Amino acid sequence: GNSPDACFDVTLDPAPDQAGPITGPTDPCSGSTGVAYSITAVPGATNYTWTVPSGATFTGQGSTSILVDWGLSAGGDICVTAENPCGVSAPPCLMVTPFGPPVLTGAIAGNDVLCANTTGESYSIAGVAGATGYTWTITGGVQASGGNSTAITVDWGPGPNGEVCVTADNVCGSSAPLCLSITIDQIPAAPQQLPDETICAGATNQI
Repeated sequence: GNSPDACFDVTLDPAPDQAGPITGPTDPCSGSTGVAYSITAVPGATNYTWTVPSGATFTGQGSTSILVDWGLSAGGDICVTAENPCGVSAPPCLMVTPFGPPVLTGAIAGNDVLCANTTGESYSIAGVAGATGYTWTITGGVQASGGNSTAITVDWGPGPNGEVCVTADNVCGSSAPLCLSITIDQIPAAPQQLPDETICAGATNQI
């Protein structure tokens, strides 16, 4: 005959589902530190493996969140897999492109030789990609209009010299300043009056 059955239960654990999506800034400042990226915990996962772009470093390997130091990295994909003893999920990725302060090139357009106390003199630059504003610094005069735009007017003082400088700005910082030196001409002094002279009648070639 046959004995009674001896049985035991078997539970089949699947590999974890794909993690994600990854949340965090896609446009951090170049060189920024401690930038947070995270995912929601995946049921059944016992570990998480993160990868970051070349040039970046991070802390938090194995967990659902990391802190990234971007350094000089040009950016790329941040990816993460969820893992358990039965397998590894497909990795979701987040494309990240760090950016830095704007780069200001070219020249300031406007008159660099003018008369003392000239008002409403215009100066301008070409707009810069990535800039959210512009900071003008005036020496020898005052900015009369234009705010933080690419074009302003200046009221100049008595001189004899001045300077117009501007930086392009964004949340990551400011560009190197672009400057234009100004020469402020003065109103000439009155000619010196010479003493009276007596000359002979009929004299010629007198200076």
